[in-house]
Amino acid sequence: MERIIYYLSSQEYRNIHVLNRAQIIDDAYAFLLEDQLDSSVFMNLINYLKRERDYVAWRPMFRILRRNQKYFSLPESKGFKPYMVEIFDGVLQHVGYEENFDDDDLTKILRLEATKWACTVVPQWWHDWTYCFGLAVANKTIWNKMLELYHRTSDKKLLKTLINCAENPDIIISYLNITALFNHEQHALIFNLILENHVRNNLVLDYILTNFDFIYPRLHSTTLTIHNIIQNVFSNEQLSKVKRFAETYFHQGSNSLSNIVNLIEKRKNYLKESVDIVTKRFGKSQTLIDLIQLAATHLMPNKARRMFPCWDEPAIKAYFMISVMYHQNYTVLSNWPNREQYKVKNDMIWTHFDRLLQCPLISWEL
Repeated sequence: MERIIYYLSSQEYRNIHVLNRAQIIDDAYAFLLEDQLDSSVFMNLINYLKRERDYVAWRPMFRILRRNQKYFSLPESKGFKPYMVEIFDGVLQHVGYEENFDDDDLTKILRLEATKWACTVVPQWWHDWTYCFGLAVANKTIWNKMLELYHRTSDKKLLKTLINCAENPDIIISYLNITALFNHEQHALIFNLILENHVRNNLVLDYILTNFDFIYPRLHSTTLTIHNIIQNVFSNEQLSKVKRFAETYFHQGSNSLSNIVNLIEKRKNYLKESVDIVTKRFGKSQTLIDLIQLAATHLMPNKARRMFPCWDEPAIKAYFMISVMYHQNYTVLSNWPNREQYKVKNDMIWTHFDRLLQCPLISWEL
């Protein structure tokens, strides 16, 4: 994998066919899911994409992002998202931010997808993104004018854009305090939109909990409102705040308090599982290393190509050698003869296995 990463990072990366470049990313992610590839190796591999201009090679990465989008609200994804934005910025520098008359359809799709994913925290399309970016940096006067526009049009899409795009906690909190301007249905909509998009902000959460009786929507019960808060926070610290609030708000031993405590515990378990997933896929996890005592290949009947490039057909034989680099705390075994072994930097070891006349059944254990 180290040599593949090195070659993809070189100017000659196009010598690898575009379908094979796509397959390398797809297979590497499959290894990542099976705990057979460290996340740092995967991140180093996809770094070459900042120079990749072919949508076909990018397509597996877009599928990976869609599959993991629900985890991007977790604080643990903060390191991964800027990394991907840097990659998208690199590819957009190559394909450009504006269409050219001679662009083919695949280039147009790549530009659109790269722009969309570079802006995962804002709406997906160019018009919405530009609109939302303008609102994010607007002052309170502009926000008040947009609110007046909503009152004239009653456009729910406009209201959702206003709430979704807000970044200034003072503006968000001001929307919590103007409930007199809205009916119960509108108030509930605004409150829930703020929960979905902004309650993970500690200033907003603290304000809601402190002023709960004055601002929660009367269309919903207090228990349902707290349930919605729980479902939209993403850290144990915030869940602990909600739990302390519930313990003072409800009578000890009441069914409402018991239900809320159970919901908080379920949410904590869900977040732990989600954090483990996002850490495994996009950030190194020491706990996984501690848990794995033996990693062994299982390449039959047709999985050898997921370990190294090959024609996985018994009738097609080839001469080749395989080498494995690993930490000195581990031992690598194989059904191939060991030709050479030596230490390299960072306490790593290279083991080179003999070149064989035929391609036998292959196995490694770490």
